[in-house]
Amino acid sequence: MIDNLPDIAAVTTADKAAVEAARKAYDSLTEDQKAKVDAATLKKLTDAEEALKAAEKEEAEFIAAKEESKLALNEEVTVTQKGSKIQIKWTKAPSADGYDVYVQYCGKNFTKPVKTITTSSTTKLSVTKINGKKLDLKKNFKIKVSAYKMLRGKKEILATSEEAHVVGVKNTKYTNVKSLKLTKSKYSVKVGKTAKIKAKVVLVDKNKKHIPKSHGAKFRYRS
Repeated sequence: MIDNLPDIAAVTTADKAAVEAARKAYDSLTEDQKAKVDAATLKKLTDAEEALKAAEKEEAEFIAAKEESKLALNEEVTVTQKGSKIQIKWTKAPSADGYDVYVQYCGKNFTKPVKTITTSSTTKLSVTKINGKKLDLKKNFKIKVSAYKMLRGKKEILATSEEAHVVGVKNTKYTNVKSLKLTKSKYSVKVGKTAKIKAKVVLVDKNKKHIPKSHGAKFRYRS
């Protein structure tokens, strides 16, 4: 059973049952039987146990990091389009090792990130090109940010933001939102009761239209 355990570098939480079964089998031996187990074999068992503890800790930290990153990326991803740049800002996910930032024209699929950031402290980016070409400012864009963590040399995605959509400044039909107006900005609501939130947008160019709902809801709420 010990011989069948994976090498220390390959032990994961999926091997927990095998490691525990091998320990139980060894502990059930008599002292004379234990004496016949060579040191290298016993070391493989103890190494596997230590590796399992490390893997369980790593998995617990990864789960916590996923929740933290989900909250961070749900908190804020702000996108503006000014001049020839798309400017993107998001909330820091402290447990992440970095972020993949995606920008694509609406109607096309995201492919590779326009930028991979290798630190959690960088939370903004200016984009001037897609696939090596300058932005077509007559079109609409969609943006998303993914937080990632490196585990055993492999990139694991912790969380991905909702897509943000923004209109190019040279679009002849649509325009972006300049500000949001609320009739009331603070509510106290008792359990079981409701409140109605009335909101409207102020557009950058009042002679153009708000981007269609097919790109995303006009208003989004979170709590």
